[in-house]
Amino acid sequence: LFRSALRKTDEYRDLRKAGCNDKAALATLKDNEAVTARVRSSLTRLEAGLVAVDPSTGAVRAWVGSRDHEVEQYDHVAQAQRQPGSTFKPIVYAAALQQGIPVSKIYTDAPVAIPLGGGKTWRPTDMSGSTGQPMTMWEGLVYSKNTITAQVMQDAGLDNVANLAQAMGITDSKLDKVPSMALGTSPVTLLEMASVYATIADQGRYRQPYVVERITDKDGHVLAEFGAQPPKQVLSPEVDDDLIDMTRGVVRQGTGTLVRSRYVPEGDLAGKTGTTQKNMDGWFMLMTPKLVTGAWVGFNDQRVTMRSSYWGQGGHSALLLVGDFMRRAVKGKWVDTKVAFTTPERPPVIGSHNWGDSPEEVIEGDPSLQDPTAMEPTTGDPTMSPGIDSDGLVTDPANAAQRAPLQTGGDSPRTAQELGEALRNMGRDPETGNQVQRSPMAIEPARSAPP
Repeated sequence: LFRSALRKTDEYRDLRKAGCNDKAALATLKDNEAVTARVRSSLTRLEAGLVAVDPSTGAVRAWVGSRDHEVEQYDHVAQAQRQPGSTFKPIVYAAALQQGIPVSKIYTDAPVAIPLGGGKTWRPTDMSGSTGQPMTMWEGLVYSKNTITAQVMQDAGLDNVANLAQAMGITDSKLDKVPSMALGTSPVTLLEMASVYATIADQGRYRQPYVVERITDKDGHVLAEFGAQPPKQVLSPEVDDDLIDMTRGVVRQGTGTLVRSRYVPEGDLAGKTGTTQKNMDGWFMLMTPKLVTGAWVGFNDQRVTMRSSYWGQGGHSALLLVGDFMRRAVKGKWVDTKVAFTTPERPPVIGSHNWGDSPEEVIEGDPSLQDPTAMEPTTGDPTMSPGIDSDGLVTDPANAAQRAPLQTGGDSPRTAQELGEALRNMGRDPETGNQVQRSPMAIEPARSAPP
């Protein structure tokens, strides 16, 4: 990993041009403390992207491509393609709803094995394990259950899921039509995912996102106009109502509760968290009737991951960015918390088919953590996203040369005191989460900008 990064430096290219072979150039650079320090800092620098879209028009209201443009010019909103993890799941459930499957349909929360052919089997599991109990489709999405989502995908049909994903906003990224796509293994951009959630927030209508409304000359004459395009109805109103209410449950009692309890206590909120293999990517998408905001947190090189399964979860990383942004937006009156979705809020749909309460704390699912055959990613091009083999696929071990990813971060906070200390180490107030200082010893979440 380190040698690969050294080969991408200007110093390495200059040495090769001067006649040094690869071994000599690397040896020279390893003795250069300034170069090695810069490369190590770049490799372990936690990056992020944030985007906010008006779902009623498609207008982009905020676009933060990286933590600091002077240091990192790579755009993590529309350029970077990363696995969306569980933020992709609402598309799977929408496809099932489109097929007439009700939110109350009962599935069993148990390990599943899906044959792929060629002696390969996909075995999605969850970080929190399986209960073996009946669970509704509603609960499957709210609690981000991989085992339930895989079964829902089978009922909905893989082609239907892929086609709906494209219709809802994933228009440029190529989706790999394999079963693990249901858990978000096909890389997409943050802007595409914001478009998907804007479609949900706008009653199932897709609108192409745009940044430039018009171009004028120095005298104010309009040379060209762009702006909002006519919407396309891709979800029926009934399906969209169910989907909004299910994603409300994520914020109310599922994996996204922190955004309401800590950042935006009022207003009609819906959303979804996302976490990928080995904590490579943390996502959070939040919907209000007038603004959809999404964030991604991770490292540019996907071989570098968060050591802590706590901070690696989207609900504990990307959510902090979105929450901070939304709190500022509400305070600045850019978002009116009194505006509600047209969908009436309903009680939870739990496994007994009765309406009732559900557990308060939820652990975001990671499809690899309960499968000993998928504990280590296989080698491959670091610029490429991990394939299906790193998402619970059981293959011949001879084909999987294992390597441990470089990890950063600390152990998971287990008490309120430890969590407060971790936040202080990141330069954030333990009570509010606001940035109060910069700590050179800690890798801190990206700073979000006001709208």
